Amino acid sequence: MSSEDLELNCGIRSVLTRHWIDLSKTNFFVRRGHVHMSGEVSLIGVQRPSEDTAVALRAVESDVRRLQAIKSLSFDFTNWVRDDSGVWKCSRKKSEEPRRGNADEVRESSDEY
Repeated sequence: MSSEDLELNCGIRSVLTRHWIDLSKTNFFVRRGHVHMSGEVSLIGVQRPSEDTAVALRAVESDVRRLQAIKSLSFDFTNWVRDDSGVWKCSRKKSEEPRRGNADEVRESSDEY
């Protein structure tokens, strides 16, 4: 691993921490300036609505892309996907999100943020 990769690794960890992303559930690696992020995206603290996580993901993506020596950035999260237009979508079921209404409601999420 080069010194640039080590600096990127440190910068990415700082970005994730700044935006309250749980580092115990999210993984990333850096190789020759190429960054790959995977795992589960979860915000630390009180459970928040999906919109807050989508905002945090946009901010993380923007901040990581601004780091020096980054050549590419890819994502493979288990609970969030980024579509071709750059919109983050929650890919988990509504029943896994914080409860706010009818407890019997279980359906696929099609929320776009």
